[in-house]
Amino acid sequence: MSGPHPNLPKRSSGAPCRAGWLLYLLLAAALPGCGASSSSTSPWNAFEKRAQSIYEEGKQALSRGDSETALQKFKASLQISEERNLPEGAATALHSIALTHIQRKEWRQALPFMERALAADRQLLQKARAARTNKKLDKVKIRIAETK
Repeated sequence: MSGPHPNLPKRSSGAPCRAGWLLYLLLAAALPGCGASSSSTSPWNAFEKRAQSIYEEGKQALSRGDSETALQKFKASLQISEERNLPEGAATALHSIALTHIQRKEWRQALPFMERALAADRQLLQKARAARTNKKLDKVKIRIAETK
């Protein structure tokens, strides 16, 4: 075995290619937070039940080793999320689609989904930061009003 991961795409020289390393790093960064969880902080709390059900069917298919069905289910869940403007559900589905392609060693197919997932994550983070900033501003306004 040469290098940290034997399944990374290789150049003709045998060295892993840049895209392979990028996907490997993205996968490593995404694994702890990928997929829906059963906790109260799950991105599915506001997500329509049908899309969640489809997503869960994809997870079950993947656990059985049926990655083709899993991809179909994750993509169906993504479509519903995007149609209903549910960014948390869309981000979760995008991550799962990308990671399923990575598991199948379909690096080129995985990359656009991972890029979209990361962009969705950035937007969600910006939205959360803006909400936190607005909340802090509201507290400052209350304090100012109380001092008058």
